[in-house]
Amino acid sequence: MISIPLKWNIDVKVLINNILKKVIHIGKDCFIGMNSIIPKGTTIGDNVIIGADSVVSGKIPSNVIIAGNPAKIIKEIKANNIEI
Repeated sequence: MISIPLKWNIDVKVLINNILKKVIHIGKDCFIGMNSIIPKGTTIGDNVIIGADSVVSGKIPSNVIIAGNPAKIIKEIKANNIEI
């Protein structure tokens, strides 16, 4: 499996028997590390970096770096650069 930076919004909707189920929303310019798990009902903001093997759930704000199991915010991304 290869990590691919996403350059567009992705909304995954599950429609079973005409009933809309939980949605996964991934914002613009997100990078999802290899083997990360994103369950149904998760919302990820724009410009988010998710570390490899992370388990991400809930609502993730924009402009952050997250990692871990469960994923936690490691650092905020400022403007157009990352200060490490």
